[in-house]
Amino acid sequence: MRVGKRLLYGIANSFGVTLNSSCILVSTCQDVHHNLALEDWIYENASFVEPDTKSSFKWSHSLVLLWRNRPCIVIGRHQNCWVECRLHEALSNDVKIARRRSGGGTVYHDLGNLNVTVFTSRKDYNRKRNLSIVAEALKENFKLNVAVAQRDDLILNDKFKVSGTAAKLGSKVAYHHFTLLVNANLDNVKKYLSQSEVIFNILFRDFCFDQRFLRRWLAHQHRVEV
Repeated sequence: MRVGKRLLYGIANSFGVTLNSSCILVSTCQDVHHNLALEDWIYENASFVEPDTKSSFKWSHSLVLLWRNRPCIVIGRHQNCWVECRLHEALSNDVKIARRRSGGGTVYHDLGNLNVTVFTSRKDYNRKRNLSIVAEALKENFKLNVAVAQRDDLILNDKFKVSGTAAKLGSKVAYHHFTLLVNANLDNVKKYLSQSEVIFNILFRDFCFDQRFLRRWLAHQHRVEV
């Protein structure tokens, strides 16, 4: 099984088992504004029962959204885009700028980056659990030394940051979303972001996402595709 298949299968399967999530959505859109709108629609319209509540819906405890974007810069809810990124240079190179509804810092996305959003009830919100699921999947499937840092980042080999995290908490529903630098263009991170002093790295040098495989696997598992 190629790296792409093993990564997508490993992460999706780990969330399905650990969170008892029978609903894992995969966005086939690669536009940042559409994907952020989808994320926001789920947040505004979904409802989740507590983990210890009996429910006739198997997916009602949580929902996981996997999504990727073409090159773009995503800034936090309270950030100033003129301070956080080199705005004119990005736009001149067809790199889109978007603002998300969660807090946190500015990040760069491209198709080598996998975004994961975990929706739960407010009571069941747990960042470290979600990140630990991905870290364990990477260890089990690829023997990578990935750990959850104190600031809720994923760190490779005790040195390199491979994931950033943010969240939005409502009165009843919450979501935690984070990036995963699979084979993103790190030169663009330095090129477009003003604050790029953190040492980043990617998980794989030679990687190909096989989204067709993931769609087939989700259909087999009775998941839902977007």
